[in-house]
Amino acid sequence: MSKAVLVMDLPECCGDCKLGDLDPSGLYCIPADNYFDGNDSSEEKAAWCPLRELPERKKLSGNVSNIESLGKEIAAASWNECLDAIEGSAEHE
Repeated sequence: MSKAVLVMDLPECCGDCKLGDLDPSGLYCIPADNYFDGNDSSEEKAAWCPLRELPERKKLSGNVSNIESLGKEIAAASWNECLDAIEGSAEHE
């Protein structure tokens, strides 16, 4: 099965999440298929929350004195390009 990624602003708490649905039983998390009751939280965000923050960008050293450092620099640049593509696609929505 194909995979997909949804890029959105990471909410501070479950109550602010656009993927939650408030129904008579409480706040329902659609992606996790679970209800949030506040008891299993860390500052009002469920420990089982399926949302993950994007990873940090890699720092480019500018040091390409040998083939190994060149490979690391290319890998870091590629990592950052991937993050740029993900973040850029989210800006167009």
